Amino acid sequence: MRIPKKYDSLVHAIKVIYKQEGIRGFYKGIFASSILIPLNYVIYFNFYEMLKARVRKLLNAENTFLCFAIPSSLSGFFTNLVLSPLWVLKTRLQADVYRGIKRSDFALVRILKDTYQLVLSSLP
Repeated sequence: MRIPKKYDSLVHAIKVIYKQEGIRGFYKGIFASSILIPLNYVIYFNFYEMLKARVRKLLNAENTFLCFAIPSSLSGFFTNLVLSPLWVLKTRLQADVYRGIKRSDFALVRILKDTYQLVLSSLP
């Protein structure tokens, strides 16, 4: 099944978003991003420094390729593992998947619940 495209080009997307939502449409999700991006760096660099020290001790080396490659790869993996559910929430809020829900229905709570159920259903 092919999903029809909403926008024909970048210029068309800009025009449609501005016409439908105004300037606010371009900043949808900025609050979540302004929390998630710094959080991403905090988690990544803490894991990186901790793993770098352990890898250096384990390999008994200072500045080899593996002393940087292993910690950076594992840090990226752990950071994505921890923050992925929050990025899914941000994306769903930006995509207006739950546009029909009234504020009194706590859209964020419903998104969390749906995401949790989706994650559980995908586990073996």
